[in-house]
Amino acid sequence: MSTTTSQPSLLVYRGVKEISEVAGINPKRFRHYVERLGLPVFKVDEESNVWLATHEDVARWIEERKRVYFGGK
Repeated sequence: MSTTTSQPSLLVYRGVKEISEVAGINPKRFRHYVERLGLPVFKVDEESNVWLATHEDVARWIEERKRVYFGGK
């Protein structure tokens, strides 16, 4: 019997709206999550306004936030 693991349909998320949706946050507060809570996103370059995030980084950030919120439980 073979076991297959489910892979996300997107490995890289693009844009404030898509990243916010995946992370479960309000897109209007995107910068707060990036600057104050360390949401792991990056821009292609300094002149670009295109935000990117990897699935692995966002998933890891969510797990970290859960540990902070629930006190390590």
